[in-house]
Amino acid sequence: MTETIDGLRRNYGWLKGFLESIPSDGPPNINGSFVDDYGRIHSAIERSLNQPLQDFAPSTVRVWSTERQNWCEAAQVRSKAKQLLSYLEYGYGVEDRRIEVESLFKAIHDRELQERCGDLILASSAFDRAINQATLVLEDRIRTRAGFDRTLVGSNLVNAAIKAEPTESLIVFSDIRSEQEGYANIIRGLMQALRNETHHTVVDTFSREDALSVCGFIDRILRLIEQSVVRR
Repeated sequence: MTETIDGLRRNYGWLKGFLESIPSDGPPNINGSFVDDYGRIHSAIERSLNQPLQDFAPSTVRVWSTERQNWCEAAQVRSKAKQLLSYLEYGYGVEDRRIEVESLFKAIHDRELQERCGDLILASSAFDRAINQATLVLEDRIRTRAGFDRTLVGSNLVNAAIKAEPTESLIVFSDIRSEQEGYANIIRGLMQALRNETHHTVVDTFSREDALSVCGFIDRILRLIEQSVVRR
């Protein structure tokens, strides 16, 4: 599957370059060789997907001959190429922005966070689901680290496991009180502001960038929890 996606990305770039080469403000008719070029790209994408793409086939573009050369309509070629481009973007997620986001998300270290949030980050909408899952992973990791059962959730869990005073806390990030208190406040705030909101209501105002930022920050917190000292 990885080889397929890599091949699609290369052909996606080829197709984008082809689209940019079609004159946008020139005469309505262009050299028929554009159809030949599009046909090669179309065939390469069919091979990558191992399936026919007849709806986008170059044979649907009208080509005619004069004494000197073959001709086709620029608008018709452009339309077919754009349709195929959109098919790849929405059907296989190979658009430039998605690739960039996927690369950024791979920088996240925590495997469980990657597995639970990766497909949600790369979705086209409903990014509150990624934040929901990220805070769920955080909650579960605190509970496991502290050795609590599932009766404690959200900010109550944080209050029981992470206290401002290091000598009174189960999970200790720092023996310096101000630092320990800072971590306790940050994690409690994540639960109150993000965990509660996305667990109790549907929130359609979060963008992909919002979700990516939250996941990245929680990834950092998860590493700190792993490095923390547990005092029972």
